[in-house]
Amino acid sequence: MNLSRYLILVFRHSLRRTNFAMLFCSLTIVALPTAQGQTFNVLYTFSGGLDGATPYAGLTMDKAGNFYGTTYAGGSRGLGTVYRLKHSGSGWVADGLYSFRGGVNDAAQPVGRVTFGPDGSLYGTASVGGPGQFCGVGCGGVFNFSRLRPSAAPPPARG
Repeated sequence: MNLSRYLILVFRHSLRRTNFAMLFCSLTIVALPTAQGQTFNVLYTFSGGLDGATPYAGLTMDKAGNFYGTTYAGGSRGLGTVYRLKHSGSGWVADGLYSFRGGVNDAAQPVGRVTFGPDGSLYGTASVGGPGQFCGVGCGGVFNFSRLRPSAAPPPARG
């Protein structure tokens, strides 16, 4: 196969040891046919500070065109963030909306995508935190973030 007309995407999954299992390193390579006039732009680069670091999950867009997501690390305690990317001029600006604190009363290190609930709040999951007694640092949890302006939330679903 001639790959000169294909976009090659490489995903590296690293080795991670948890209390219960060992996740092994794997490599996924996807070859997609390219289209004429196709472009690729980096919209934002995380600093590792209050905006966060190491985003694992995809983005969720609101009706105003802002993107929301999480980072596994960074933030005020290095335990991850919830962030919003908003268009500003010719670029994008990140707002660190929340820094995870970890411990029994909070979550930390989110690895999943956030979604809007019917109340307009963001919901997501985190890999550690909470009072889980069998996980050492907590077994993770589901979080709700509701400090968004009502105009940022999508309209309620109609059913």
